[in-house]
Amino acid sequence: MTATPHPKRACQLSRREGFSVTELLVAIGICAVLAALILAGFGKVREMQRATVCTGNLRQLGVMIRVYMGDNSNRFPKGPDNSYVKWVQVLKAHEGLSDAQNSIFRCPADTVQRSVAGSLRSYAVNAYLAPAKGGNRVADPPHPSQFVMLSERARPFSIVGRDESNDIWNIGDITPLHRNATRANTLFLDGHVAMLQIKPAESGFQQKYINPF
Repeated sequence: MTATPHPKRACQLSRREGFSVTELLVAIGICAVLAALILAGFGKVREMQRATVCTGNLRQLGVMIRVYMGDNSNRFPKGPDNSYVKWVQVLKAHEGLSDAQNSIFRCPADTVQRSVAGSLRSYAVNAYLAPAKGGNRVADPPHPSQFVMLSERARPFSIVGRDESNDIWNIGDITPLHRNATRANTLFLDGHVAMLQIKPAESGFQQKYINPF
């Protein structure tokens, strides 16, 4: 003969099979925290991937520029009007790059809206790369590892084949595209690429990185 559980005990057993409201809220909270951590992790991975591609672009451009300089008496690629603004076109012609390869001039982190159609260009050249009296021969700054050659500059007209916004004259011309818009991937004169922290209020920034002459 099967024993029948006491009604009060049966009720207690039934209550133990489910979750209380507090337990459910705690579980939901834990899931929300885990989801936020996972999404944040994915975001950081994507940011690192974009920065890596950007670094690779600048390194390749640095090699191309060095090859051009080696073929042109240490002169930086400049247009016939002795202006830096055409360095992209001159470099493309020298390297035989097609329009299908324009992505090398764009940082994947560049999401600045353009007001004109065309392939995005995210990099600009240091306007002080060659002193005015020295033609376009690359200058010899005291600290090449600190002297900016190319850095990020994203403007409404910054596209391949258009001349505007192609020079860096001061810190305000640099568009930091990484780490919450505080750092810009930068190619230095000695050939290395690094994240340059942009500090508009930093005393001596202009002389240290852009115009040490």
